[in-house]
Amino acid sequence: DKKVLGNEKVEYSYDNRGNEIEMISYRNGKVYEICKSKYNDKNKIIQQDWIDKNGKNEGKYVYIYETDGVTPKRINAISPDGSLFAYMLWNKEKKVWLDPVYSNGNQSSSSWISMFQSTKWPYKWANEVIITQCKISGNTVSLTIKLTSISKYDTGNHDAARKYVIDMKNNLCSQSGGKPSNCTLKMIVIDKANRELFTL
Repeated sequence: DKKVLGNEKVEYSYDNRGNEIEMISYRNGKVYEICKSKYNDKNKIIQQDWIDKNGKNEGKYVYIYETDGVTPKRINAISPDGSLFAYMLWNKEKKVWLDPVYSNGNQSSSSWISMFQSTKWPYKWANEVIITQCKISGNTVSLTIKLTSISKYDTGNHDAARKYVIDMKNNLCSQSGGKPSNCTLKMIVIDKANRELFTL
């Protein structure tokens, strides 16, 4: 499966159960990042390995479940050197992930928020993809994403655009130590004529 937008292309590979087992991101025709995923016999993800454009290990996420293999229990974020960078625990009663606990102490939202505060807007993310506006209110970051090659009425491209923006959002959430659970990233996506397409 391939998704193309601007100078970025993302290829997805799946196993015979329909689980995504590999994601390869390309920029300007060259590999930018690779994510390889593993699953248990319940089709629940148990590990994601991230590899950079030079083939170097960027770390991994290990997903731990209860004995049923379905109910979430914990996610471990492992650094490239194999050490535990952070972990998150699942709250069974509220069915939410608790705030991440970092190996170097509690992580505040300041470093992740400051990434957006220090960026000059508008920002060209890729060809035909521009972050035109960034608004920060408390721990909520709202980005307006303009897709300059897509029209609101060209519905055939909307699914690919949504998948692309989801990957883009995941990328932003993983930067600067990762998005703390008390922060929110909102993506407002508009077309070439500034008409709203969707919000994530």
